Amino acid sequence: MVTADDVVADSPTAVLARAEGCDEPLVFAISGMTFSRMYRYGLFAETDTLTPIATGFIAIDAVDAVLEALSAGHAVSRGGWDAMFATGWEWVWREAPFALWEKGQLVAETTDAGLRVRGVGCPVAPLQLHVSSDWTTRELKLGTVVLASDVDLFPTVDPTYDRFNLDADVEWLEKLGRAVARALGTTFTGI
Repeated sequence: MVTADDVVADSPTAVLARAEGCDEPLVFAISGMTFSRMYRYGLFAETDTLTPIATGFIAIDAVDAVLEALSAGHAVSRGGWDAMFATGWEWVWREAPFALWEKGQLVAETTDAGLRVRGVGCPVAPLQLHVSSDWTTRELKLGTVVLASDVDLFPTVDPTYDRFNLDADVEWLEKLGRAVARALGTTFTGI
């Protein structure tokens, strides 16, 4: 069984090599959780869709060096994603200017008028993370508009699932909520 202690972090040079030959703007997405002093990262190219280039692990103290190295030859933005240690990904966001993709498709982005969600302008409102009473549905809402959501039936079948598990599972939504709140100049309430 592979554990976080078995994982070796990529060097900034290795991440830069993975971006070689890519002329599109890049998003360097970092997970919300750490594993043995590392983040899981995803490197994505912004084209008509968001295209994954590489994933791996990077030492916490190397993130700024990676962003600096990438920015020498690319337009690069810092972002986040919903990936954990060994999970797939569905949601990726760019912090500035803010944009959100689901499965590589643009869902929301800031405009001069505020936020555009699924092609519709949305008024700026407080953001809130809502979790259903059975913990299976988690939604990030801007007023009444759902920006991102996750449904996971695991809390109903695992008798050991507790608040610690829930906190880990919604960490990416918390991080996303803070990023949207900063971009829009509004408030965010987590769980």
